Amino acid sequence: MPSRRYPDAEEHPARVSSYATARVKNCAYSVPTQLINAHLLARVSETTVSFHHAGVEVARYPRALTQQARIDYRHVSASLVRKLGAFARYLYREELFPRPVFRQAYDQLFAAAPAQADRHYIELLALAARTNATLVATVLGACCARVKYRAPTS
Repeated sequence: MPSRRYPDAEEHPARVSSYATARVKNCAYSVPTQLINAHLLARVSETTVSFHHAGVEVARYPRALTQQARIDYRHVSASLVRKLGAFARYLYREELFPRPVFRQAYDQLFAAAPAQADRHYIELLALAARTNATLVATVLGACCARVKYRAPTS
């Protein structure tokens, strides 16, 4: 037997990009926007990836085994509200639909008023981040059910 125990997790340095993401093993993970340009320590175990700044854990995700990004809307929604047009150009935009009802709501907003859909949707995400996402999803579901939903045509 070895004299020392094998570590439970690998540690990797990670820098936070301007998109509020840190890349570990070719996968992007979001962190709070206050940490843009900060250097973090990523601890990668078999099942999780956690990010630490100044010894404090700032984010934890199930480990991505593919290169699909792991973006938490709570990390970026407040920043996107302040920047007009940022949602339309956001690199990980498709990751910002935490539940199918949020996607339905966006599609209905876009069908009703394409010019304002992004702004209204980001405000909904910010509301879900500040309050109770389950409650916001429930209300969105009720609103979407009242409006006859038609899937957008390509």
